[in-house]
Amino acid sequence: MLVRLYKSQLADALQTVAKAVERKASAFYLQAVKLTFEKDYLIMQTTNLERFLTIKVPLEQVGLFVEPRTVHVDGIKFAKFVKELDEEILFAPEDTYLEVKSGKAKARFLVISEADLPEFPEPVYDIEFDAKLLLDAIEKVSFAISKETDNLKCLLIDGKEDHINFVGSDGYRLVIYKYPMSFDKRFRLHVSGLALLKDLLDETDTVKLGATENMTFVATDLWELALRNAENEYPDYEAVIPSDYSCRVVFYANEMQKALKRLLTFGKDAVGVEMFVDSNEITMKTQSPDYGEIEVKVSVWDGSGDMHLAFNGKYLKEFIDNAEGKVEMKLVDAESPMVFENGENYIYVLMPMRL
Repeated sequence: MLVRLYKSQLADALQTVAKAVERKASAFYLQAVKLTFEKDYLIMQTTNLERFLTIKVPLEQVGLFVEPRTVHVDGIKFAKFVKELDEEILFAPEDTYLEVKSGKAKARFLVISEADLPEFPEPVYDIEFDAKLLLDAIEKVSFAISKETDNLKCLLIDGKEDHINFVGSDGYRLVIYKYPMSFDKRFRLHVSGLALLKDLLDETDTVKLGATENMTFVATDLWELALRNAENEYPDYEAVIPSDYSCRVVFYANEMQKALKRLLTFGKDAVGVEMFVDSNEITMKTQSPDYGEIEVKVSVWDGSGDMHLAFNGKYLKEFIDNAEGKVEMKLVDAESPMVFENGENYIYVLMPMRL
C-alpha cells in the first residue's frame, strides 16, 4: 500500500495527537499511536486509559487499494519527524516498519508489535451542542477544577431545564458559568482531556455529546474524544452557596485585577491576603518574612457593611482574570464562603482563610 497525505491537513491533527500521547507511561504501548490507513482516511488513535482520542485525516491512494493496514509507531517521534517534512508526504505501511517519504527525506519507523492499544469504548451520542459555547465554558471554569479529588476532577455540564450550569470546583472554590437555553441532561468532562478538547474545538461549530455509565463522548465527523467518568457522583455544589449576607460591595474587575497583580508580587510565599471591607473601599494586605509587605486599595462603586477576613489571593485572581465590568462581592462573616457575581451568569464561591 502507498498513500499520499498533505502536511497542511496533517500538521494540526498530529500536534493534537502528540499532546495526547503519554510521555511518561508505565506501559510502553501508551507511548504509541495507532495508524490505520483506510481507503479515504488515515485514522490516528492514542490513549492514556483516561482519555481515548481518534482523529481522521483525508488521504489519497497511490495505486490500487486492497484492504486497510494498521501499524503502531512511537507517537512523539513520528509527529516530530512529520513536522519537518515538505507539503506532500508518502506513506507505505508494512508488517515491520512504516516508510515515510517527502522530498529528499525518508524514514522507516519500526512497528511496535507489542503496542496494540486497549479496545476503544463504543461511542453513544445524545445531542448536538454548540462548540463555541463549550469552548467558552472550558475557559471560564477549568481553572477551578480539582486535579486531586476524584469526583471533582471534571467539568460538570448540568442541565437545569431553562439554563445550563457549567461547574468546576476543587473543594476550596467553586465556579459556575450559566447559559440560558433549554437543557435537561448532565455530562462530566474529565479534567485530563480538557486541554485536548480546547484544541479540537478551536475551529469547530457543532459537536456531538453523549455518555454511558463509565465514559463521556465528544465528537465531530473528523475526531472523537472519549473521557472516563469519575466513579463517584458530583456533590451538591449549590448547597455551599449562602443565601443571606451581611456585607455587599461592588467593584470593577479591571481595578481588582491590577490590585491583585501588585499584591501577589512576592509570589507563592505570600498568597494569603488580609482584606478590610467598608462601603467606600477595599483594603488588601499581604506579607512575606523574606520580602516585606504590600498594601493595595480598590474603590467600592456601591455597597454596604463592613468585614475583616482573609483569602487566597491567587485563587481570587484566577476568577477576576476571567471577569469583566462590575463584580459584586457578598459576604456573611469571616468564616463563611465568599461569593462573587459577575453579572447574573458568572458566579464564584471562595472559602476564606483563617486570620
